[in-house]
Order: sequence, then structure tokens, then C-alpha cells
Amino acid sequence: MGRHAPVRLAVISLGCPKNLVDTERALGQMAPQGIVLVDDLAGADWVLINTCGFIEEAKAESIDTVLQVASLKDEKASLKIAVAGCLSERYIESLGAELPEADAVVGLLTRANVARLLQCITGAPGACEYAEDDDRQRLRITSRHFAYLRISEGCDNRCAYCAIPDIRGGLVSRPFENVLADAAELVGDGAVELNIIAQDTTSYGMDLYGRSRLGELLDRLAGINRSGWLRLLYAHPAHIDDDCIAALEKGYPIVPYLDLPLQHVSDRMLDLMGRGVTRRQIENVIFRVRDRVPGVYIRTAFIVGFPGERAEDFDELLDFIRQMRFERLGAFVYSREEGTRAADLPGQVDNEQKIARLDALMEAQQRIASEANHSLVGKHITGIIDGPSGRDDLPLAGRTYGDAPEVDGTVLAVGEGAPGEIVNFEITGVDDYDLVAVVRR
Repeated sequence: MGRHAPVRLAVISLGCPKNLVDTERALGQMAPQGIVLVDDLAGADWVLINTCGFIEEAKAESIDTVLQVASLKDEKASLKIAVAGCLSERYIESLGAELPEADAVVGLLTRANVARLLQCITGAPGACEYAEDDDRQRLRITSRHFAYLRISEGCDNRCAYCAIPDIRGGLVSRPFENVLADAAELVGDGAVELNIIAQDTTSYGMDLYGRSRLGELLDRLAGINRSGWLRLLYAHPAHIDDDCIAALEKGYPIVPYLDLPLQHVSDRMLDLMGRGVTRRQIENVIFRVRDRVPGVYIRTAFIVGFPGERAEDFDELLDFIRQMRFERLGAFVYSREEGTRAADLPGQVDNEQKIARLDALMEAQQRIASEANHSLVGKHITGIIDGPSGRDDLPLAGRTYGDAPEVDGTVLAVGEGAPGEIVNFEITGVDDYDLVAVVRR
């Protein structure tokens, strides 16, 4: 295809929001160079699939997605597929041979790899002008009113189960002023809610400044997004400091919400996992945050079936969840990932036992979540409108301040409200896992 002919590109971005930012940053560089973004896969010349390679389930989803898109070639032989992201970075030497359906395979969407993709797609050399630590000039593919603000890349924690540092490298914080400029650009582009992300947000600045500057960053970001929301995701319990809690304590625009993946609570398991924290330290963080931040929602995540997990370790975790009554909780079974320390640990738990433990944990949390939802009926809570729900009886869909986009719950509402509008929900009922509300002025 000639250099000046527009190329229609469809995009599928899998995995976490950090991967999504990579996708948006790449599109921001590709769009001015003869690339037209389209929603319809069948109408595309190329499909870019940004893959996830974190755990076995994510790898399977990535491969299945490539094969599903490849099936469209039966109807459109000219369709081409580009594969990028964590899965291809992790298996860059073998993935091209294992997935002959892909017409181009690169690793992470770095500047060099985006230039390679441009050359594959357009047939002409591509130029990418952004710095690796700069996420500005993105072409966003989320709803306009919320965005992800990435403050660092990579991770130095080296948890025993995690392959991410091997895929994305060690901690690289973005320069302070660079992050602020990015936030100002996103707000100027219509983002009302900025969701702050990294592999470990609480380590922000350790590599550049020798200390965490997250609390200071939150304060400065609050000045940029005064009339919107800031939400903190991916905080490590070992690195929560007083400055961070103090920033949360100041309240809006920083919403009272903290994403705090704990992974386990048994000291024995935390040590095996390499989490660098004890149960007592975890409890201290939770108690401090709940004591100082009124109305805070804590989201957490746990791994079940980690090598060496005994029945008593799991029982301790289950009791802890019942005691703490986390506002938001996710869990997944341990995935044995080659190249990680945990892959070679003794005491690998059989899959049937993993699933049984996951089911028991989620059953306990579902009861907690149901009771919490029903306790909100009759109360007023700050929320945001996301858009139409697709239902005639409850035409609006939104979220409370305690619900992060794409991972937490939904509010189905009647009343008036535009996407991105911060509103007052009067909770009138519960619909399965969702809340039912009236928008009040």
C-alpha cells in the first residue's frame, strides 16, 4: 500500500490500564502518519492487538483473540494482524513462529516498536517523536470523561509470583513536571476523572528522587483537577506513607478510595510471596486509612493456591476478609509462571483445591458486598454519570465514588445527567450486584 494511502486500523487492547496507555500513546503517534482508526474489525486493513502476558488466563485470552481476528481472513484475505504488548515481549523469540496468523509481531509499544509497526503497516519508515517516559499526545480510546494517568513504569518489588519486572523492567518514574503536564493535557481534553496508575504507585519517585513523592504529586494534581476526581490505584501496602494518607485525608478532588492489593495476610505466605510486609503492618495501614479518611472505600485483591499455602493459611485469609469487610475485593488463583521464583517452589497446590478456595473466598465476599449494598438504600452518595445504560426503566449508568471504572460496580439510575457529570445519587434499591438510584440535584 502506498505511503499516502490511508490505512484503516482497528485496535484491541487487552489486560490492564497500563497496557491501554501504551495503546493510546502509540495511536497518538500513528494517527498523523496515514493511519485512520476504525471501530469495525471487518472494515479494517490492519488490526493491532496489544496483548497481556501476566498470568496463564491472560495469555490464553491474548492468543484466542489473535485466532478469532484471524478467522476474519476467511472473508477478507487482505486483512492483516499486528501483535504487540506483554505477551509478545515475553515470548518475542518464539511467538511469531507459534502464531503464523500474525503478520507483524513486536514487543512492548515502545518508541522503536511503534516505528517498526508504522513501517509494516504503511510500507514507509515511521517517525516517533515522544520520549519513553512521556505519555502525552495520546489518542484516547476510553470514554472521554475518564482517563488513566501513568506515573511510572516497571517495578522493583520482585514478588515471587510476578513476571512483570522481567517483561517491563525495573521502576522508572516519570519526571514530576512531566506527569503534571500530562494531567493538564488530559483535563483539557475533557477528562473529569483521572485514575492514577503504575505497577506500584506508592514507589513513585524512589528512583529519581530517592524517596516517594506520591503525596506531593497528589497535592499538585488536586490543583490541576480541582472540579473533578483523582483516584489512586495499585498502592503497595509496604510503601504507604503518611504523606500519601494525608493527601487522601484532604478529600476531593482526591476521592476517598484506595486500591491496595494485599495478595495474602498469613505472615508465612507473605514471606513466601516476597511481599516485604507483615500482617501487622497491613492491619496498621488499613486502620490508619479508615481512621483518617472518612467514608473511604478500600479495594484489594488476593491470590489463592500459592505454593505452600496450607488449609490454615487459607482459613486465616478467609477470617481476615470477614473481619475487615473490604468494600471492594477481587481474587484469582495462583498461576505458575515460568521464570518466576514461585514456579520452582515446593508445595504446588492442585488446581481443584485452588478453585475450591477461590469459590469459598468469593462466596464470603459476595455476602459482604450484598450486605453493604443493601445498607446504602435510602442514603445519598456522590457519583459520576458514565452514559446510557441501555435500559428503558433505568436509563442512566454511573458509578459511586467508591467504584473505579471498568473494575467495580455500576449505578443504574433515573433522572438527568450527562457523561462525566458528578452528581448526587439517592440509592433506592439493589439490582443483583448493581445499585439502583435517582439522580438528585
